[in-house]
Amino acid sequence: MKRIVAAALAVLILAGCSIESKYSEPLGKLRNMMRDPDTVQLRGLRESVYQGDTYLCGEVNAKNAYGAYVGYERFVSDKYGYDIHLDRPDDKLFRPKWNTFCGD
Repeated sequence: MKRIVAAALAVLILAGCSIESKYSEPLGKLRNMMRDPDTVQLRGLRESVYQGDTYLCGEVNAKNAYGAYVGYERFVSDKYGYDIHLDRPDDKLFRPKWNTFCGD
């Protein structure tokens, strides 16, 4: 039983690593958008294909100027990181892009 749990955990960890390495360019640009790029935490990363184009969806968390984590916020990016949108009030394109490419 312990081997099954360990194997399942390893698969989950490797799955997360592979998507991060596959999309290192857009995730690097996303990290650089944060106030403290070295503290970025990612979760729920998934790729989505829409009309032949690939998009990256997920959540990001990072520390603010006070050194506290601000909480996870959703993001959507094209596969190159040219077009990254965060779930913030000032980003009017986030919701339509999220709904189209990430489906919520």
